[in-house]
Amino acid sequence: MRVVKEKLGRQHAWGMADTETMTIWLDPRARGKRRLEVTVHELMHLLYPHESEENVTHAGKLISRILWRENWRHVDSE
Repeated sequence: MRVVKEKLGRQHAWGMADTETMTIWLDPRARGKRRLEVTVHELMHLLYPHESEENVTHAGKLISRILWRENWRHVDSE
């Protein structure tokens, strides 16, 4: 799996996933809880490509809410 950080304003999205190349694109402008939620959401698309958007959204929000509550945070290494 590959993660690409790229501005996605033209696509009107915070994240995208491609199951053929197993690649996730994340807009680097997403911060905090939104970044976590988008990352989990796009990962769900790769893991469960035939699942509905509604189910992916629900599961992604639930998982990210629990991780956030457990103090999972992104630390910039750049």
